Amino acid sequence: MRRPPLVPTWSSYARLQYRTARASLAILRRHLGTREALRTAASVLLRQLRGDPWRALSPPGDPKEADSRLQSGPAIVAYRYLCEKLGQPAALAITAELVAAGALVFLPFLVPTIALAESRLWTDDQRRELISQIVGRFPNASCDAVVADASGFSFHIRACAFVTHATALGHPELAATFCGADAAFFARQLPELIFTRPTTLAANGSSCHFCFRVVDAPPAAERAS
Repeated sequence: MRRPPLVPTWSSYARLQYRTARASLAILRRHLGTREALRTAASVLLRQLRGDPWRALSPPGDPKEADSRLQSGPAIVAYRYLCEKLGQPAALAITAELVAAGALVFLPFLVPTIALAESRLWTDDQRRELISQIVGRFPNASCDAVVADASGFSFHIRACAFVTHATALGHPELAATFCGADAAFFARQLPELIFTRPTTLAANGSSCHFCFRVVDAPPAAERAS
């Protein structure tokens, strides 16, 4: 078993896994009932133990790739199982909820709470450095073009392993579910910022353009005028 390096201890990783499993089971129970939810959870775990969904792909090329597979693998296996049982539309909707629940548990290990009052004392270089460090922690993504000032910040994700995985495994429609979890997380973790993403790789854009603006700050176009 591999523990993501950003999760500091095995005990904290066990708690993370427990919280994710509990949230996922609650979602499955709501949609399927208790018996089918337990059967689904057991089937998904068994398939993962047998190597799904990665048997069709080459081994991961580096630790970041291995960590990104830890995150996306359960959702892909669950989606396949639910497609078999419920058909694609229902499976996609339920999987989107499962991904969002998992993100709300895991992403706090990657994204700290940023105190707006404190951040206003930083220089723009300090803001860019912090954002670059945070984004660099994500095992599934690589970014560039970090822009940051007192009014907000933005960056471009040029490659995302989640999109690559979903497409390579024959489920490109699943890529957007990983994008959908971000808005819910950022609304909770960074409430003083407005999050938008004009383009995404999942929608065939050239990048995922993450934009964050301080709630009381004007949009970029207004700031430039």
